[in-house]
Amino acid sequence: MKAGAYDYIVKAVRPRRPLHADPARAEHRSLRSENLRLKSTLEAATAPPPLVGVSPAMKHVLDLVASVAATEATVLVTGESGTGKELVATPSTPARPAG
Repeated sequence: MKAGAYDYIVKAVRPRRPLHADPARAEHRSLRSENLRLKSTLEAATAPPPLVGVSPAMKHVLDLVASVAATEATVLVTGESGTGKELVATPSTPARPAG
C-alpha cells in the first residue's frame, strides 16, 4: 500500500472475497473521468468554425482543401496576413459549401 497500490487481495479464509478498494482509487477514477469530460468540452469549445463561402474564389479554395484533405500530402498555405490561412491549415476543419 505504501508503494501506491489501490487494491489488495485478502489471503486465505475466502479465496473469492472481493478486493478492498482504497478511497484513493475511487478519487482517481472520478478525476480521470472528469478530466476526459473537460478535455472533450474544451476541444468542442475551441474548435475553429467550419469554412463557408459563396464566391467563386472561395468555392475554388474549398475544392482545393477537399481534394488535398483526403491525401497524406504536405501543403504550404500562403497568403496575405489576416486571410484565414490557419482555418484552411487546421486538419480538423471541415470544408463545406455555403447553403
